[in-house]
Amino acid sequence: MTSGTVRSGSSFRSRRNDAGSHPGPRRRWRAGGRRGVSDVIATILLLALTVTLFAAIFAFVTTFPGPPAQNSNQFSASLISGSVSGKNYILGLNITHLAGPQVSLGAQVYLKSAETPSACPFTGFVTAGSGLPTGATVWNLGQTWSRTFSSASWCGSTYVGDPVPDNITVDIVQNGNLIYSVILPGQGFTVPPTITSTWTSPGSPTSGQAYTVYASISGALVGNKAYLTGVPGEASGVLPMFYNSTTGYWQYSILAGNTSAVTTGTYTGFVNVTGAYGTTATAAVTVSIVAGSSGQALTVGLFLSSPPAASATETLQALVTYNGGLQSAGLTVGFWANTSTGTNLWSGTGPSGLKISGPTSESVYSQTTWVVPSGPQSYVLRASATVAGFGSAAGSLSFTTVSPAITVSPTQGPTGASIQVSGTGFTLSSTATLVFGTSSITTCTSGSLTTSATGTFGCTFAVPTGYASTSPTITATDVSSGLTATTSFTVTTPGITVSPTSGAMGISVTVSGTGFSVSSAVTLKFGTTAEATCTTGSLTTSATGTFSCAFAVPSKNWGTSQTITATDPGGQTATTTFSVTTMSISTSACSGSCTPGSSTVTVTGTGFTAGGTVKIYFKDGATNTSVTTCTTGSLTASATGTVSCVFTVPSGDGAGTATLSVEDVSSATWVTKSITVA
Repeated sequence: MTSGTVRSGSSFRSRRNDAGSHPGPRRRWRAGGRRGVSDVIATILLLALTVTLFAAIFAFVTTFPGPPAQNSNQFSASLISGSVSGKNYILGLNITHLAGPQVSLGAQVYLKSAETPSACPFTGFVTAGSGLPTGATVWNLGQTWSRTFSSASWCGSTYVGDPVPDNITVDIVQNGNLIYSVILPGQGFTVPPTITSTWTSPGSPTSGQAYTVYASISGALVGNKAYLTGVPGEASGVLPMFYNSTTGYWQYSILAGNTSAVTTGTYTGFVNVTGAYGTTATAAVTVSIVAGSSGQALTVGLFLSSPPAASATETLQALVTYNGGLQSAGLTVGFWANTSTGTNLWSGTGPSGLKISGPTSESVYSQTTWVVPSGPQSYVLRASATVAGFGSAAGSLSFTTVSPAITVSPTQGPTGASIQVSGTGFTLSSTATLVFGTSSITTCTSGSLTTSATGTFGCTFAVPTGYASTSPTITATDVSSGLTATTSFTVTTPGITVSPTSGAMGISVTVSGTGFSVSSAVTLKFGTTAEATCTTGSLTTSATGTFSCAFAVPSKNWGTSQTITATDPGGQTATTTFSVTTMSISTSACSGSCTPGSSTVTVTGTGFTAGGTVKIYFKDGATNTSVTTCTTGSLTASATGTVSCVFTVPSGDGAGTATLSVEDVSSATWVTKSITVA
């Protein structure tokens, strides 16, 4: 038992020793497990730190404010150019809202000039509301904001405009964000493009129907191109328009298939053009899509190639649009011209062989020419299109012509006078010839014989020679139509009269003239003395070519007959004569001989300066005495130039002959007479 116990104990110890003799492996296994757990935890911590770092960076970056949205297609800006006193200027600009949200009236519009940055229109900003039409509450799509640089109310002072070339920078800021910025180059002056009108044909296309957008554009375009945007039935983008040289209009056609999915309603597109020097123009075009009836449709639009004028040859063009299933169907087009009262004046047909190819919508043009009758008249033009196997449709338009007419202003005047002939109702942008009596007028001192886009002209010229005291006819001829217009003009002969026809120096005379150039200045001379001032009247002629001028006869012309000359601005003269009375004196001396200190002498004179001063000298031997007082009479000449003075003979050197001298002070001339002294 004991030994068994011992074995058992030995065995226990042996197992214990075994256990104690293998501590390494058990410890290594436990240590290795701890290191594995530490690596995983470290990796997780590293990943967490990385994620945290990137999250912090992302959160920091996302706090940065984003750049303001800028839509270069949201606005369209263009400069307004013009000529002032022969110089070219940028006079203002237009900005059209094309797309994007509404702009508040308080948005700021900044304008900066590269050439004149300190000029008053470019030193601050103005609000959007200041350039919009009255009553606007916001800046809406299609509205144009306008500013004229010459407006004194804008910057508080008069400013003609910015001379070209120049670059104008436009910035629009709303709520602190820049929503539009552009630099408009003003490289030179040319006729800026203008979109005068836009329309569609047919006027209200139906869903699934083709239609054409038209625009009437004037001015020079960059690359001779116009573009269309925003119309229903076309993908968004810029659509190049086609210039029809026959109609003179720009156009773009939208096919029927493109409008099949268009919802009925009113849409707004835009026609955009750029001028030769960077100026732009934009005009809205309204497209109304209406619900169409099932089946086929036929429409006819009628147009003229140019504004109608009497006796002019007009091209009538019909745009026939068919929407249906026919294929290779024959098309015939007829044209008619009626008076406004319904009288048929003319009929014609378009070219033969036209066909509708089908089966979808398409447009076909047909045209003919018609000579408009002479004289003023109102007309109704019609075009009717018939598609074989379908039916007919018609279109019409109305217009009124006027006959050429001229007026002359003034209606009278002498040879050389400046007159103006004005014409209306002539062929547009054409030429007129002008004849005065039998004299052809080929040069205008101002104006031109080239008619305007509205058929008017004005020509100023001088009345030719050879028509004195006649009433020749003035004739203007429309070169394009051959029609004439006449008026009359009275050629006058200048003439003058003077009242009275004779008198002393200084006397008031009145010169009256007739037949001079109307409302113009006349020069007047008395002998060689120019009379520039009238005591009464004026040297400016009336509306009938008359004048009246009163003045005093100049001194130093006594004893002569003087010529009075009046000269017209055209160089025509008229003359008359005036006789200046000769100065003379007579004496009523004492009987026998004159005794100094007691005898009296009476001096009577005529022909002296009217109202002028005279001096009397009595020379007895070597003594020359000035007579300063008159016992009776005066040393001042009357209004008719007469003098009368009674004085006492002054003391002298003794008996003998004395000399009596009377001086006209104004003319510094003398008259003398001898008197015997006791």
